[in-house]
Amino acid sequence: MIGGSYKIGDAKLYAGYSLIASSGADTLADPTNPTAATRNQMEWLGINYQVSVSLQLIAAVYHANVNHGGGSGTLGVIGADYFLSKRTTLYATVGSMFNGGSAAFPVEVSDVQPQSGRSQQGAYFGVVHYF
Repeated sequence: MIGGSYKIGDAKLYAGYSLIASSGADTLADPTNPTAATRNQMEWLGINYQVSVSLQLIAAVYHANVNHGGGSGTLGVIGADYFLSKRTTLYATVGSMFNGGSAAFPVEVSDVQPQSGRSQQGAYFGVVHYF
């Protein structure tokens, strides 16, 4: 895995790459890995833009490619953080997962996966408070 960030004014850019190679021939097909893929290659790009002291906008794109005909998926997200204070933040993010081939990546880690090759959308929001 390799990644980095670069700050330009109020924007912070992120980029990364990872290659996950697992157990090889010992890998078995199951509902979360129907083609018994042994490698996952992933790239991502993102930006955080500090609009004001209180508001930060976020956008990112993640792409994964799986071997053995496992397909590929691209996740696009946009979101915002609103800082009520140094200890309390409101956040919201929406995203879409676009799967290709036999890939069935969910938009968020959960028990609910889309059908192979199908897209999935999701959103979440909440409050973070540091004690």
